[in-house]
Amino acid sequence: MSINDIIAVYQTDLGCNHLILSTNQINYDQFQIHMLEENHIKCMMDCKAVDINGEEKFVYEISGLHPIGNIYEKTKIDHAALCNIISEIIEAIQMVSEYLLDSDHLIIHQDYVYMNKETKQIYLCYLPTYECDKERVYHELAEFFIEHVEYEDEEAVTLAYDFYKLSQEDNFNICRLFDVTRKKPQKEIELPKKDTLQDSIAVVSDTNLGFFYICGIVLFIIILLTLLFVMAFKPDKQSFAVLMGIVGGTVSFIGLLVIEKIQQTGRAKMIAYVDQTTKDIFDQDTET
Repeated sequence: MSINDIIAVYQTDLGCNHLILSTNQINYDQFQIHMLEENHIKCMMDCKAVDINGEEKFVYEISGLHPIGNIYEKTKIDHAALCNIISEIIEAIQMVSEYLLDSDHLIIHQDYVYMNKETKQIYLCYLPTYECDKERVYHELAEFFIEHVEYEDEEAVTLAYDFYKLSQEDNFNICRLFDVTRKKPQKEIELPKKDTLQDSIAVVSDTNLGFFYICGIVLFIIILLTLLFVMAFKPDKQSFAVLMGIVGGTVSFIGLLVIEKIQQTGRAKMIAYVDQTTKDIFDQDTET
């Protein structure tokens, strides 16, 4: 079914703006309109079926909403806006599936995809008597993006052309673009992680671990070589005393290095504690 087969009428009643849609198709699954009327589905405009002059039509409230075709008729679409539109369409498709509705009845066209200019929230129309031609619908939407994209925004141009190329493929699935368009909420700002005393001590301890490990290996090798030398050559008392003196001196030197490292670790922990305490005091003063 073509977009041109949809009959659209706009009506204002008591300050509320309504979009009234219908097609020449009469029969449809009543379960669909029941789900639409009984549930408030995210990314979907609320819908109700009404009888007007003996014909069943579907009414959507569009107060405060505008078609993206009108919004971007003169304003260019930047990367953030394009990501928002595509990701919201994807979310709408996923949401209708959760309510056991067929996404083929979504009207995915720039004249029927509505946006709240303030919140940037996208809303789609679900028309039970309409069934889209997916290849044609996405191709036309891709052409709209290409024509209205902000060409000075390289990311926007790349995404628009990626969407266009994918729309040319057989069995195109818009959900393939989900990872590309995934975005963080504008109000959610990632703050740098605050270092804690435990984190600082952990870093110091991890740094020392390698040093102590090497010292232990060196000591083990010295002792092992000493035992092998004594067993193999059986030196006299004088030579043995000299050997033990060398080994003892080496072990003492390594021991001094270990002690110095332990002292450095203690100082580092103390510095980390003082730094953290200072930060906490500063943060409390700032908050107050």
